[in-house]
Amino acid sequence: MKTTFHSRRLEVILRRMLTLNLLLPVLLATLLTGLAAGALAARALEMRQQVLLRYLEERVTLELGLIQQGVLAVARTGGGDEALNLFHAAAPRVDVLYRLDGRGQLVAIQPPEWQRYVGMDFSNQVFAGQEGEWEKVSISTPATSPLTGKRVVYLTTPLADGGRLAAEVSLETLRQWLVESVKQNDELRGVSLFDASGALLAYSGEVLAMDGGSGLQRRGSTWVLVETARLANGWVMRTAANVSGGWVGFVPALVGLLLFVPWLCIWLILRFGRQVSQLVLRPLKLLNERTAQIARGDFSRWVSFDTVVSSFQEVAELAASFQRMQQEVQQRQAALQVSEARFREMADLLPDMVFELDAMRRIRYANRAAVALLGEQETGNHQLFDRLLEPDELRGLQEIFRQAAAGKLPHHSVMRFRRPDGSTFPGEMAVSAQRGADGNLLGFRGVVRDITERLSFEETLRRSYQLFTEGPVVVFRVQGGKERRLEYVSPNVSQYGYSPHDFTGQEDFFRQVIHPEDREQVAEKMRKQLEGKERFFDQEYRLVRADGAVRWVYDFTSISRDSSGQATHIDWYLLDITERKLAEERINTQLRQMAALQLVDASISANADLKITLDLLNAQLLELLGVDAAMVLRYNPKTQLLEGVTGRGLGSLNPADVRLRMGESYAGRAARQRRAITLTMPDGQLARGFKMAQLAAEHFVSYAALPLMAKDQVMGVLEIFSRAPLTFEPAWMDFLEMMAAQAAIAIDNANLLEDLQHSNEELREAYEATIRGLSRALELRDKETEGHSQRVSDLTVRLARKAGVEEEAIEFIRIGALLHDIGKLGVPDTILHKEGQLTEAEWEIMRRHPELARQMLATIEYLRPALVIPQYHHERWDGSGYPYGLVGEDIPLAARVFAVVDVWDALSFDRPYRSAWPMEKVIEYLVNEAGRQFDPRLVALFLEVLVEEAEANLEGQAKSELKA
Repeated sequence: MKTTFHSRRLEVILRRMLTLNLLLPVLLATLLTGLAAGALAARALEMRQQVLLRYLEERVTLELGLIQQGVLAVARTGGGDEALNLFHAAAPRVDVLYRLDGRGQLVAIQPPEWQRYVGMDFSNQVFAGQEGEWEKVSISTPATSPLTGKRVVYLTTPLADGGRLAAEVSLETLRQWLVESVKQNDELRGVSLFDASGALLAYSGEVLAMDGGSGLQRRGSTWVLVETARLANGWVMRTAANVSGGWVGFVPALVGLLLFVPWLCIWLILRFGRQVSQLVLRPLKLLNERTAQIARGDFSRWVSFDTVVSSFQEVAELAASFQRMQQEVQQRQAALQVSEARFREMADLLPDMVFELDAMRRIRYANRAAVALLGEQETGNHQLFDRLLEPDELRGLQEIFRQAAAGKLPHHSVMRFRRPDGSTFPGEMAVSAQRGADGNLLGFRGVVRDITERLSFEETLRRSYQLFTEGPVVVFRVQGGKERRLEYVSPNVSQYGYSPHDFTGQEDFFRQVIHPEDREQVAEKMRKQLEGKERFFDQEYRLVRADGAVRWVYDFTSISRDSSGQATHIDWYLLDITERKLAEERINTQLRQMAALQLVDASISANADLKITLDLLNAQLLELLGVDAAMVLRYNPKTQLLEGVTGRGLGSLNPADVRLRMGESYAGRAARQRRAITLTMPDGQLARGFKMAQLAAEHFVSYAALPLMAKDQVMGVLEIFSRAPLTFEPAWMDFLEMMAAQAAIAIDNANLLEDLQHSNEELREAYEATIRGLSRALELRDKETEGHSQRVSDLTVRLARKAGVEEEAIEFIRIGALLHDIGKLGVPDTILHKEGQLTEAEWEIMRRHPELARQMLATIEYLRPALVIPQYHHERWDGSGYPYGLVGEDIPLAARVFAVVDVWDALSFDRPYRSAWPMEKVIEYLVNEAGRQFDPRLVALFLEVLVEEAEANLEGQAKSELKA
């Protein structure tokens, strides 16, 4: 609504307002106002300067405090390189960071461009000798930087290891702090900063003296106000502000006011009269009261302007306008409340944290997400927003709010926030300023998003990409069409000496780098997989590096197919498995070597023929060591010669023809010196040291001879020959030495076995002679027919074999048959040689001779298995025998066999007390006693033996007659 204003009516109103009774109050008020204004102007100037001085003091203290906190934080970590990097990145005000050891040597520095000074002696620098206490930072006097040449101060603190940490801050940086802080103050004439010793550190504008006084001072034609403040670290700051300009303008204005206002009041009062009070002031007073009520937001009762009565149209229209304004304000307030409720409801639905702050960064509002994450106590009204962040983030937070207050567009910054439980989380924050209609700062709005999961995902993605491009797996992607165009090769193909361009720039380059022996195999498997329906397959093959080296790779291939099953893309993932292959080869080699050692050991354990064992050893050496020939020589202590036993790959040389004296040829030297000899010589030179001329024609260039030692005695020599140069690597030699040890054991075992066999043969012959002597003695004492023991022994052996007795027991059956009556040595001659019948008592003594035989032979270990016949040969099949009365098969088989033969021999030959029976009668007796005295099966078998013997005798007689 546009209001019409009449100038003449206003003139009438003003004339009526300025009545004569207002003149003196106006004059007095004018005079007091002028004086008060002057006093306030002076006081305001002084307070403004003090405020500025305190601001400068806080700015310098804050900047230095942040640097000091950073220096202490780095010192607590021991001054590590990572801590130096982080602090330097977060403290742009610090030009250089130094870390010295206890001797003053520079061990670390930031920024990196000064790394060339690391290791130099800095003990003569100001910061190296500066005194300091642990957990405290001292500030030096101004000095010249050894690196930049600038005037600087150093903030230093000692380290736990005796070293020192120093932060270099240039005086130019201090000056920038002062310039940035006072550039908007036109009245400030100058500011200067001094250290505790009075040295000038920085200044802006006029340079002030350290020892000058404070207060109002005259400088030439002008007056200045000088203020001084002392910082917590001992520094002094002085400021000087102009006051002349302000007073020069203020005094004429005050004089003019005092002269002009009274005369103007007199003229107006005379002109308008006293009606102003009643016509204007009272309605305006009422309007002011109603407006104040609206301004307070008091809508508890309707504010009516009908009581405003005035004869002036303008005042009435003004009242009506206030009436309409009241209605609009009420409507807008209601809409604002609805909008605010909607905003808060929407804000509570957001997963991000939403804040409203006042100009002092105190929280006015926090949405539900903020309260849930940070706690209601932390996000309550009037809480300082700064408390939600980690202390080291406050400097960055202040910069963000400063930029927002300056009107810059909000940008997202990542800062670390604290939870009530003490844990932290990264939050992405955006801040914008709220301003009133007059442009004044009302507060801030901010949004914080918890990006813990996003950062974790980004880190995972970054690591995945790094693994993809820098890891050991090389990736290839090829189109699946006929052309199979290569689309991508990961950069880490450089590990094979190639670049991605080598593959994309040349056709079928990948096939060229596959080892020639594996190309067809790889291509055939790829063809089969493409023709099939499989999506994945793998294989192992060899690649040739750019430098010619061969590497084994594991190829995992993925085939992407369309709906028809045709391949659209083929992806190769190659992993270098050369080390695994080499390890497998080493393991396989070791397994083969172990198998060879076990094979030779088994041959030795089985007491195989020495030549067979050594020939087997030579074969294993040729196969596993890759040599061309091998030979084993055995030392003969009788001839004191090394004699060839067996060999392989020696051409026309027969190992049995080799005879070497100790010290002769390479093998003789190895045996005499008792150490291995390894040689690699050009063709022809090695042959000169061999005794056998046949070896010269074999063109051997490498040779090794190892003495075969057992029980500290030389058993022989193991020789190997190669037509290719050998390097005699430790693992290779270890296996050769183990095989040599096996050969030594084999020869030593053979020597022991030969000695044992010789001793056994001598012992067996001694036992045999003893047994035969006993047998003969028994025949003489018992007056048996000569040769009885030998006859029954031979027939018993033949019948035992016929009855299926194992060959291992035959020898003991023969001995038992020879000694069958050895128990009779304990029977008195009066009983043994008595003519006529024996008494019952004498028979009792006679029947004891089997038990006496057992007692005699049981003490002889060698004859113990032969006890069966002497002990049981008088037992009878029907149990009527002695000494134990055994029945049937309870009688040992050997004793049953001997019983048949013994009776046959006793009846078939003459005895002192009777003549021999005819053969028919003897056979009849045996048949009749079968089943009573003898085992029936053995009687039948014995008759077969007699028939075979008779046939053999007739055949022999016929042959003799023919020869005759």
